[in-house]
Amino acid sequence: MHDDTDLLLRGLVWALSRDPGEAATKLLGRVTATAAAAPRDAPGSPCARRTAVAAVPLLAGRDGETPARVLTRLSATVRNKAVRARVQAALIRP
Repeated sequence: MHDDTDLLLRGLVWALSRDPGEAATKLLGRVTATAAAAPRDAPGSPCARRTAVAAVPLLAGRDGETPARVLTRLSATVRNKAVRARVQAALIRP
């Protein structure tokens, strides 16, 4: 993903995070998982690293089961060290 596209997506994630609703939380979870996923042609490198790094704490700060479920799944699937470290830190935060 081009850096400008990642930057735009990161801004959209921040805007989405302002909505406290459950639907927004579910969408934020899907966006975080997609941004953190590695494309087939570049295993280990997230599709949108900056977006994933920014979305993890935004997701972790939300209420409900969705954030914990997404973060738990990401902790097992993300291969990028920077993103995985943030996911693991978000999981141990109270």
